[in-house]
Amino acid sequence: MDNKIFKYNALEVHLDTSDYLVMERIQTAKDTHLERIAQPKSDNNVLEFKRIVIILTDFIDAVCGEGSSKKALGASITSLDEVTALTDALNKFIIEQGDRRSEIMKKYSPKRNV
Repeated sequence: MDNKIFKYNALEVHLDTSDYLVMERIQTAKDTHLERIAQPKSDNNVLEFKRIVIILTDFIDAVCGEGSSKKALGASITSLDEVTALTDALNKFIIEQGDRRSEIMKKYSPKRNV
């Protein structure tokens, strides 16, 4: 079983977080999208929901490839619940990959006596 494949509904993408280029892409996407979320919020709840849905779908596409959010959730993405569930699943996958990467790095890091 390839533990580097992220699957969600019809989306299936190879996401190897042991590849530093992939990690750079993920970190850049997180930084960019966190900045966008921190922008002034709308007092209109509908507009705020729409803004967050767009930011999260852009994040998913930046990490997994253009069109990934539509592949996972369908052509019309309007549900905050659906897009946050996908984002949560992606974040969980990235964290699990990071845990495995940390274990590998521990094996090859020099032991330090302090």
